Amino acid sequence: MELVSAVIITYNRPLEILRRAVVSVLNQTYSPMELIVVNDCPENRELSESIRQMLQELDPGIVYLVHEKNKGACAARNMGLAAAKGTFIGFLDDDDEWLPEKTEKQIALMEENVALVGCDSYRVTQDGIHYHHPTMPCADPVSAILRTNFIGSTSFPLLRTECVRAVGGFDVNVKSCQDYDLWIRLISHYAMAFVGEALAKYYYSEDSTFKQGNQKYIEGSFFLMEKYRQLYESHPEDYLYRLNSGALTGLLVKRDISMYCTFKKAAFRFRPLSRYNFFMLPMKVMGKLNNKIRTRE
Repeated sequence: MELVSAVIITYNRPLEILRRAVVSVLNQTYSPMELIVVNDCPENRELSESIRQMLQELDPGIVYLVHEKNKGACAARNMGLAAAKGTFIGFLDDDDEWLPEKTEKQIALMEENVALVGCDSYRVTQDGIHYHHPTMPCADPVSAILRTNFIGSTSFPLLRTECVRAVGGFDVNVKSCQDYDLWIRLISHYAMAFVGEALAKYYYSEDSTFKQGNQKYIEGSFFLMEKYRQLYESHPEDYLYRLNSGALTGLLVKRDISMYCTFKKAAFRFRPLSRYNFFMLPMKVMGKLNNKIRTRE
């Protein structure tokens, strides 16, 4: 049985919420596993010591790492990645949790060239628990990931450790959509698989829920399209799909009509007859006439 590393990064999270995430890893039916907790908020010394004590009580074998200063989520995950000894690795956000059979069911699909095994999830909101079944927008995984982040949060997939290291881990220069950025690199180089079953719980909160009109989301979308320009050039229709259904939608939600029109004109010049260039025209007209654009979460 191959060792699986679980990495939880935490930043100033209430102790009881972090504990929920930690216990969900300890309750995995798969063995052997190692758990690494990376604290990216050393400034809160009282909380840092409380985390240490809690982890010691839960399992003395948990590896507890503390950044010398706050460096952000990507750097914290890379710290866990560097310390991981497992053949496979999973990254769990400190406010989410894994269901007991997650690792066992995902590792069963880890064939030789597979670097990522995704899964469905439960989305937990104030309104209750909702089953989320992501769908690939097209049959080709590379085209699909260029169009949208159908894999979802870092809390969902199980990854092959050597492959994550080979593509460079998490990019500390990416300020938004960091998980999406890694999925693009992995799926464009390796095979993937998917478990059509909810194996994790994703908790929506003020800091975990984003809107397409969020400035960081919009900037992140444009950043990734520029970062992977060469890859997108070989997939022009996927570029237009992403531009229209992602970045441009964000500009509409933000009511930045001027910037929207600038990029929309560029999209039409790039490929005038692409059906994807007509996706957002009805919303644009609605926004101009009513000065009211529907906000989507």
